[in-house]
Amino acid sequence: MTTLSDVAKHAGVSVSTASRVLSGQGYVSQASRIRVVDAAEMLNYAPNHMARSLRLNRTHIIGLVVADIENFFYSQIAKGVTSVAREHGYHVVLANSEENRKLESQQIQMLANLRVDGLIFTPTGGNRRQLESSFISSGIPVIQVDRRVRGLPADAVLADNVGGAQQAVEALLDAGHTRIGILAGSQLVTTGKARLAGYRRALEARGIAFDESLVGRGLFTRDSALKDAHDILCQRPRPTALFAANNILAEGAARALVELRLVAPKDISIVAFDDAPWMSAIAHPLTTVDQPAREAGRVAATLLLDRLSGGQGAEPQTVVLSPRLISRNSVGPPRR
Repeated sequence: MTTLSDVAKHAGVSVSTASRVLSGQGYVSQASRIRVVDAAEMLNYAPNHMARSLRLNRTHIIGLVVADIENFFYSQIAKGVTSVAREHGYHVVLANSEENRKLESQQIQMLANLRVDGLIFTPTGGNRRQLESSFISSGIPVIQVDRRVRGLPADAVLADNVGGAQQAVEALLDAGHTRIGILAGSQLVTTGKARLAGYRRALEARGIAFDESLVGRGLFTRDSALKDAHDILCQRPRPTALFAANNILAEGAARALVELRLVAPKDISIVAFDDAPWMSAIAHPLTTVDQPAREAGRVAATLLLDRLSGGQGAEPQTVVLSPRLISRNSVGPPRR
């Protein structure tokens, strides 16, 4: 069996030099790199496609980092990305940041070490310098999807979060509600900020004052949403309606309704952002604002492949997809 020492001897370099070339880590002169790759191909030390990738500086691997792999929305994004990647002969390495900036940083570094050809990710809101140094400064394209990092010079595929949230709240206002709570999620990410902005815009358009006590600004997790929903729904007077700014927050809200023995829409109306299969399968299906998650993944992957082929020009671009309101029976008139 061919060993690393055999490759190094055949290439006329040290074992450490051969190791740096084949691992993609550390500096090696171009001449030495070519000799090691040729030796690896000739001795069949690595699969031929790997050796060719080292020579061409392409791995045909795309990195994908999502914020929460358990979230149906992000699994749909992943399906969209992988379908386009597969059509063009690329593989996808999927990583999960779990809404944690430190873990996201580790995942980004892991993908950089794998020498992926490009990165698609839903950011937690930070790690801008790392992204610029590990990818963008090296000419490796980065596509942000669902969220964006302020000031990062990279393409983005987003939903109209302000407009979608405004649609959701208007559905409640049209039913006669004026005291509406919101589970807005983290304000450290752009989706949380934008959906809260859409909520405020809808209220202001109807001349209704913004009430800070009706806003939950916790994490995008079920437990945080459960706590925020309890805090809002236990106020007196209790709000007559609730808007959950994503499907995970909606799950927390649904649990709170059960624990408080409230039924929608008889006791309280509820609208969610992001449709998920469970929302139409429960006893009282939820009205929701649906955004095209799988399409967002497909668009992000297409943008990335265009960048890899030298298209789209130099300036970053933003693609905004339109969500749509799906009316079910979780909205009714306020209880008198």
